[in-house]
Amino acid sequence: APIVWIIENVTQPSLAPEYMRSRLVRIESDAIVNCNGSVATSKEWSLMQVSELDGNPIKEIITKEVINSWNFSMLSIPERFLEYGTYLVSYRLQLLASKIFPLFRISSTYIKIVPTPLLASLIEGGLSKVSRGYQDSILLEPYTFSEDPDFPEEKVFNYTWFCRRVDMDDDFIVVDSGDPLDIRIQSDNIQDIPKPFTVTQELGGGCFGKGPGAMNYNKGKLNLQIASLTHYDALYEIVVMIQKDKRYALTKVQIKVLKEAPPEMSIQCADPKLCIPTFGGVYVNPSSRIALASICSDYCDPGMTYRWQINSADGQNVKESRTCGGNSSLAEPTPSPTPPPEDKGASLGPDPCPPLIPTGKESMDIAIGSDFFKENDKHESFKITLFVRLPSGVEGEYVMTLKLNKPPFGGSCKIEPSEGLAMIDDFIVSCQDWQDPEEAGIDQYSYFVYEPTDSGPQKRTIIAATQPKAELLMPVGNFTLYCDIWDKYGTFVEVEVGELTAFMPNQTLVEAYNVGDVLEYLSATGNQFKIGMLLTAQ
Repeated sequence: APIVWIIENVTQPSLAPEYMRSRLVRIESDAIVNCNGSVATSKEWSLMQVSELDGNPIKEIITKEVINSWNFSMLSIPERFLEYGTYLVSYRLQLLASKIFPLFRISSTYIKIVPTPLLASLIEGGLSKVSRGYQDSILLEPYTFSEDPDFPEEKVFNYTWFCRRVDMDDDFIVVDSGDPLDIRIQSDNIQDIPKPFTVTQELGGGCFGKGPGAMNYNKGKLNLQIASLTHYDALYEIVVMIQKDKRYALTKVQIKVLKEAPPEMSIQCADPKLCIPTFGGVYVNPSSRIALASICSDYCDPGMTYRWQINSADGQNVKESRTCGGNSSLAEPTPSPTPPPEDKGASLGPDPCPPLIPTGKESMDIAIGSDFFKENDKHESFKITLFVRLPSGVEGEYVMTLKLNKPPFGGSCKIEPSEGLAMIDDFIVSCQDWQDPEEAGIDQYSYFVYEPTDSGPQKRTIIAATQPKAELLMPVGNFTLYCDIWDKYGTFVEVEVGELTAFMPNQTLVEAYNVGDVLEYLSATGNQFKIGMLLTAQ
């Protein structure tokens, strides 16, 4: 019978590792098959919901023909497939060598599916500051723009609204429960929203002249008349707390109130998947280029001018240009005074020193290169401000706060041995001590090399694994091996693992290795990754 095991398996339900329902779950197995000849195998994963206390079964979850990887050596459970709870995950490998005596082994582990934090947002794009004229209104829609990642189609939230005047009142106190699912504020000063112009010039502080507090309003949409506030030329902040089951989340926006109406603008991420709403801003992936688009919805004018400003969240200046090999890389593209020289076979590779802000800062939209975040790595969040001015001189201010989903840190990677035979010898790569600053966890280790192409070096992935240790088979050559360590929110750090050399084996060694038999064995054990590496090495 085969020897089968699940990598990093857990034998007690109370110790099951936790996975958020909105995330993909990967579980890997391995096996040893001792057989004199080639033999076919069958593989199957099964799921059983169990009691967290004693592991007693509750109900079976059908996987066959339902989960695409039900008969692979690695099970990938799709996001939102399982309900909250604890599950026994079992892998069965059977040798199809005997019709009389079934030769199989089963290995099992436990996992726990837990709630994902709610995503709260008031305005599309997650703006943290907007501008409005005193006679205008602002539509705030937490119902529309907030989400439960576990059940995106469900919009069943409770809403609590708060308001304060920023230049007069202290911040609301966030109750720190230590639970990322339970973030809330409280206030006993509950106020009705007054009719427009009825509290103008009131001096009692807050939004309505009665100090900071909660609004007597609990719906998921609010069309707030700006003249219900006490003053123009003032800055207000509205906070909404959304609640579902035992989860709470906060979102807020500041409203700069002007006497005259400015252009009404919004700022949106070109790729919404790269911007995750959070309290006071949006999480972004510093490993990727961030493109922001501005959209005018009212009081627009063809003569409007745009000006972007980037600071750290606490107002410090940031580095917007750099020098690479003697050439300055500026925020704004600089025109060439003379036509470019005729191409005489120059490299078509990418710019080795691209500008940190390729679009410049005086256009409707802005792009921020990933190298910008590397050059400003001492900052963890940034305030992206768009000033839009009408020909009349009225200027609106709109702010998106980018909070960096910081990449994994603190670990190292190595390869042993550094020399060996191509196709035949295993190169063992391992990474250890990597941590995720947001504590969501490490999701994947992707080992790769750079290969030269006409358009510049390109990554060639050798293996992407959920475990920090892997066995590589390499083709002939000298290589510098790298690894991208990914967290569960999609940010990664690239590290150099080391140099390795794979020598050409002689004919005798190749024949003794017997590639055909090795492929049959790898197929029997279900090691698809190694099959791919072996075929590439050939």
